[in-house]
Amino acid sequence: MNRVILFTVILFGAAIGLYYYQSLLKSEIDINAENQGQQRPDYTAKTLRSRIYNQEGQLENQIWASNMKYYNGSMTLTQFDAPKLVVYPSGKRSGWTLNASHGELEQNNLLRLSEDVVITMLTAQNQTNTLLTDYVDIDLTTNDVSSDQPVTVKGPGYRLDGVGLKGNVEQEHIEVLNDVKATYEP
Repeated sequence: MNRVILFTVILFGAAIGLYYYQSLLKSEIDINAENQGQQRPDYTAKTLRSRIYNQEGQLENQIWASNMKYYNGSMTLTQFDAPKLVVYPSGKRSGWTLNASHGELEQNNLLRLSEDVVITMLTAQNQTNTLLTDYVDIDLTTNDVSSDQPVTVKGPGYRLDGVGLKGNVEQEHIEVLNDVKATYEP
């Protein structure tokens, strides 16, 4: 009988020791993740589609993404995989379409698109212009667009290459800032 009790006590002690070791190991992993700035998202979404309307009920913009992660910590941040944003200038039915591999929306309504950014703009003459770059910022409050990266603008009969851009979706205006090289085709 003493051997059975002794075996049970040893087995019970080993189980408590193993549980304590695993909880200590898990807390070390959690501490390391926090120290490295890794944070779990507060919520996530797959196949996201969102529409934003102004106070008059007009559609201002739409956003789609294959995945979305929302973080609400010291700085609110939303990350998107394969985002697509359509911005509608006031009173227009067609808008600017912005696509990228990745996107981040900060709490100040600044959307940062990165990797394979494609902006498609429909002009007043119903011509399509396409802008290509690796990185662009869009202020969703003012509709200002900017980048300091190399850009290419393609349109019917021309191509512009340069570095940096600024513009405004509402005013339907884009300006390539530096080292501009233009090619015109008949």
